[in-house]
Amino acid sequence: MKISKITIGEIISIYGLKGWFKVRSYTDRTEDILKFANVFLSNDENSIPVKIDKSKSHNKGFLIHVDGIDDPDQANLYRNYKIQVEEKTLPSLKKNEFYWHQLEGLQVINNYQKPHDFGKVDFIFETGANDVLVVKRENKEDILVPYLFGDVVKDIDLDKGIMTINWFYED
Repeated sequence: MKISKITIGEIISIYGLKGWFKVRSYTDRTEDILKFANVFLSNDENSIPVKIDKSKSHNKGFLIHVDGIDDPDQANLYRNYKIQVEEKTLPSLKKNEFYWHQLEGLQVINNYQKPHDFGKVDFIFETGANDVLVVKRENKEDILVPYLFGDVVKDIDLDKGIMTINWFYED
């Protein structure tokens, strides 16, 4: 059985002479990356279990140190690796709360005026005010849809792989 892993961050560079990494966290709060006991550094070929033993804020970024990686040459081997955890270790969410990876790939049905196939959620990004869904449409331009659950996003059925929205858009 293959263990499903979710990317919670990535190494963007090495820092200093003692094997520190500058990271980009995909968690709500940057420091939430530290809440996971079982962490993996992964690329397309490898997935290595590691222990984050130290962390600190740095300028507008965030640094971590991994147990056993103590010099820049060692650290450089992991440049651009993803920081992953097993999906089953993610905290449970409340009703109508979803992780981004659960929404990516959902078929979007737009109920504005009449129900119609609108496309698929390609990816999501944060703007500060709210998250934004990038909906990929066949033979048409991608559309940006605000992720406002209850207002624009009316329903999400993960079992059926469908997100229902009510969004005015003219082609």
